[in-house]
Amino acid sequence: MKTGQISSKAIMVFAIIISCMCFRANGQVPLSGKYNTTDYPEDRKAIEAQRSIMEDSTQFLNDDYIGVGAEGKAYYGYKEEIKSFFDNGMKFKSVTPVPGSYVLRIYNGDAAIRNSMLDVVFEAPKGTLSIRVLRIENDIKQNGKWYFVAGQGTLAMSKEEFEKATAQFLKTK
Repeated sequence: MKTGQISSKAIMVFAIIISCMCFRANGQVPLSGKYNTTDYPEDRKAIEAQRSIMEDSTQFLNDDYIGVGAEGKAYYGYKEEIKSFFDNGMKFKSVTPVPGSYVLRIYNGDAAIRNSMLDVVFEAPKGTLSIRVLRIENDIKQNGKWYFVAGQGTLAMSKEEFEKATAQFLKTK
């Protein structure tokens, strides 16, 4: 067997394994009761209240925020991330959580991770853009206050979009 054939087969097997994992996860919501989502009730309230006012710069620890947008670009500072939308003429029209997809976990009372799926609609110069984003956000608690320190959005794909992207990837290899 030639080396090129082994590489192609390895890539195909890898793509099939990834496909199975991705299809299974697409659109799933967490199993009921799987995660502890009731511990630290006061901290949960504080984190939720803080997140409802995104323009409030005091929720970021010395602008120590790092974000990764659904397009894959890294942003060092929340203001930089938001500015990129405005620079491209985009405005948030709506952000709607997908029911049942939100999980807030708190560890040791001073670190929190939030996972959710969001339907986001933007007004853009060329019209309306609607996307579904898988989002993870991290918070830490310092000196009794919660701070938003990291966020990442990943563009969710339908099964058809994933198959098309996988086929395109395999064609280029």
